[in-house]
Amino acid sequence: MRTDGRNLRQIQRIEGFAAGVIWSADGKAVYSSGVVKGENKASVWKADEDGSHLEKYLDDGCLVMEPDAEGKNLPGLVYQGDDVGLYRIPLQEKKRIPLVIREGIFTAHYSRDGKAVIYPVASSGEVSFS
Repeated sequence: MRTDGRNLRQIQRIEGFAAGVIWSADGKAVYSSGVVKGENKASVWKADEDGSHLEKYLDDGCLVMEPDAEGKNLPGLVYQGDDVGLYRIPLQEKKRIPLVIREGIFTAHYSRDGKAVIYPVASSGEVSFS
């Protein structure tokens, strides 16, 4: 949807629930996280800017936030088993790289220059920078 409320479009439906929907830095793609019905982990999905051509991008248990300034990485959160924590997802490599293994992280954002990540830790009420 445009900022004036016109041109509302819907991304192809993910059967289950979707969360963490973000634009790519160049505005040519949309990334979404969701859990598909019958599965017990989140996956990252990618669609074209108009919401078409939905494809599973990363089947690795991540929920995604906003991209870094250059659009090369996404911060991703993982909640399953020993993998709980914050990860970096290089968009060209389709994998996740651990940054902080810790419970209680629910969101993360890159700084404007893309050199730092900020995230709150719910279990202790603190805010951390990496």
